Amino acid sequence: MVFTPVFLVLASFGIVITILLGRTYPPVTILAICEAFLLFIYLIDWFQIPKLKNLQFERHYDNPLSLGSTHQVDLIVRNHSSIHLNTIIRDDVPLTLSDTFPTVNMTIPPWGEKSKSYSVSPTRRGDYEFGNLSIRIKGPLGIAVRQFTLHAKSSITVYPNIVNLSIYDLAVKKGRILETGIRPLRMYGQGSDFESLRSYTPDDEYRHINWKATARRGEPIVQQYQAEKNQNVMIFLDTGRLMTAQIGKISKLDYALNAALLIGYVASQHGDNIGLILFADDVQLFVPPKRGKTQIREILQHLYSVSPSLVEPDFARAFRFFSTKVHKRSLLLIFTDLVESEMARPLTAYLARFSRQHLGLVAMIRDMDMVGIAESFPMNLDQVYQKAVASTLLMQRERVTRTLERHGTLIVDVPPAALTGSLVERYLEVKLRGRL
Repeated sequence: MVFTPVFLVLASFGIVITILLGRTYPPVTILAICEAFLLFIYLIDWFQIPKLKNLQFERHYDNPLSLGSTHQVDLIVRNHSSIHLNTIIRDDVPLTLSDTFPTVNMTIPPWGEKSKSYSVSPTRRGDYEFGNLSIRIKGPLGIAVRQFTLHAKSSITVYPNIVNLSIYDLAVKKGRILETGIRPLRMYGQGSDFESLRSYTPDDEYRHINWKATARRGEPIVQQYQAEKNQNVMIFLDTGRLMTAQIGKISKLDYALNAALLIGYVASQHGDNIGLILFADDVQLFVPPKRGKTQIREILQHLYSVSPSLVEPDFARAFRFFSTKVHKRSLLLIFTDLVESEMARPLTAYLARFSRQHLGLVAMIRDMDMVGIAESFPMNLDQVYQKAVASTLLMQRERVTRTLERHGTLIVDVPPAALTGSLVERYLEVKLRGRL
């Protein structure tokens, strides 16, 4: 039984009346009369509460959800009775979507309908399930409460951040791509595919002047170029130990997945072939490079359920596998986290070996907490040790990146929020400069 504030107030009045009249009449008799009266009113209120069959509940939400984004869940209640209803509804939401069980209050008129919303922010990818709805309904007098459990289990899927794809696509259609923080690909005067002719400007290179067109028009004319299409972008995704590290509520692997998905989408939009290799201590998945929206959907289906494992990544095995499957020159986009020089040695060796045939781009997520510790002024012995460890790890990371850059590998080492935009811009730069 649930006691409402009105019920408790009436019970308190009964006690007060018993105390006041207890000297004149038997206290037990007075208390029994008050309790009987309270029970009578309670039962009247109880039986006026409609049964569950007179109510209709619905839960509406996006499916799938996107990792790291905020989504709205709508609860809709229809009242098929003649009673004005005050309800409290608690939803059983997976902990990966919300830290608490969302609770909403609704006042629903007779034969009416009401809806309320709450927000969820997924912190893990995968398949999950909403549980049952717990519903409390107060009686018209506010004394009695009925509690129901509505069987409303439903499945939900959390994908990598596909919201970014919609934002990018909308920005492209509206010609507002700069608002996403990404430079547009279609920049003339660079690349290798001929686009058109135009008048010369002081910023143009002499080698782009078209002398025949210049002679015909009597003024300097230059050739415009755009980036080539139908090139390969191979995404190498490390699912090993170091990618399990959390930054906030989201792992480094999840940030990498979100970035990989968007850059794959951008590359596909510009006519390039996208491939995928998932690896840890062995190659877990290979998706041959193809282009088109179907390829992006296939990659998405593979990525949404990927989990990191506590093993060391075997870069040598991943690159040997790749060399047997793909022979066309490719941009090798490698998502990993390089901390120890010894662990990075196979990656450095293979990228140096592949540098003539392929172009390497290593994407790493900078841990700003570690940077903060390394740059802080220690106040006690524990902080001295922490600063020493953080400084050592950052120096090793810097040493590895310098070695990779000496062998012609491109590096993106940025905070998680900047990873996607920085990678897309670097990809566009590679295309525009004709490095593939």
